[in-house]
Amino acid sequence: MSTENELVEVFLVPGFLGFESLGGLDYFIDVEDLVKQKLSAPGITVNVYPTEPKPAASLYRRAARLAEEVADHHSMDATSVHFVGHSTGGLDIRLLLSPENAVERELKKKAGGDERARSVLDAIQKTRSATSVATPHFGSPIASLALRLDADLIVRRLSKALERPGLSVFLAKVLDLAGLATSLFSGLPRGESFYDWITGDVLSGPPEKIVEYVQHVAADTGALRNLTQEGADLANALLIDRPEVRYGSIITGTPKPGWFVKTDDPLLLLNTAIYGRVWRIVAKENPNYPYSPLSQDISRIHADDFESGYDVGKLQIDEDTSDGVVPTASQAYGTILGVFASDHLDCVGHFPHRRSDGKQVTGWVRSGAAFNGDRFELLWARVCDFIAARQEVRSAPHQTAMPASARKL
Repeated sequence: MSTENELVEVFLVPGFLGFESLGGLDYFIDVEDLVKQKLSAPGITVNVYPTEPKPAASLYRRAARLAEEVADHHSMDATSVHFVGHSTGGLDIRLLLSPENAVERELKKKAGGDERARSVLDAIQKTRSATSVATPHFGSPIASLALRLDADLIVRRLSKALERPGLSVFLAKVLDLAGLATSLFSGLPRGESFYDWITGDVLSGPPEKIVEYVQHVAADTGALRNLTQEGADLANALLIDRPEVRYGSIITGTPKPGWFVKTDDPLLLLNTAIYGRVWRIVAKENPNYPYSPLSQDISRIHADDFESGYDVGKLQIDEDTSDGVVPTASQAYGTILGVFASDHLDCVGHFPHRRSDGKQVTGWVRSGAAFNGDRFELLWARVCDFIAARQEVRSAPHQTAMPASARKL
């Protein structure tokens, strides 16, 4: 296939509670530059667009929002379009691309006199790949847990509280105390603790942006119901793969957390303790709505890579393995591109490293995955190889196809 004067578009779709950027924190850290670097070639222009979702809205509303983002950026001159979704973002993509879904029907109604609707339909017709990263295609118990704990009610109350005068001053003092405690007890160089990372990035932006984000979350938490195993069962019964689109998945998981983690950072220690408890909850499958029946394939693919010397990390995979948020067995969809030792956010750049702009990232937890820069680059190289298959570059090492509809009945 000729690669002369090609315009390739890649849309990056964040997951549940996601954002394009919040304060100084990007959702996809260093991913945009890495994708451009690996896909660019003579005669090929690559445009990568991180998108801004409705953070916690239902899959339908998130997909409709994704259509708006596509309309904002898509060029009719594009020769191919590709979507990469992390976590819930992978489900948004499947819904947007599903033929004759409600979003597409609405776009077709408007297409006669609406240039934006025509633009989105053009992008959908030119889509050649849809890649999911750590996506709960078969649901996750954490969504059911959040519903049982009335997480949506808690967020609504927090949103109301943030509107009160003086609360921001109080929170600032609390954060100052947290920062003081961190500096006293961690012994870490200033700027290298979890507290410093969050305050230096997220909380460095205007406070009203944080309040606005929380209000967006509180306004619509419909995704919690969609992401249960029962909700995913319904989605899989209704969504249809677009025939001309190649579907692939990156699968993540971490070792079973121990009861002790070595870190000098007290806030990171607290996060990791919470992570360990959540990991065990996520490991509990609902027997009425089982995950993808591919644990053996997933384990074999990981073992093949590991034994071949690829840095995919050490990982024992069984029905209980998860990345702390999504069960590993729930993530398989289409072509399995790789299975990596990674927690739910490592894979999008939230692991301890120095960013391309020189800023330090601490990561959110110490999950035991030992994720690093080499693994990050390999993971996204697999994604880019899958995207570029129509541009005649090498395919990902593993093309173990799974019928998109495969699941236990």
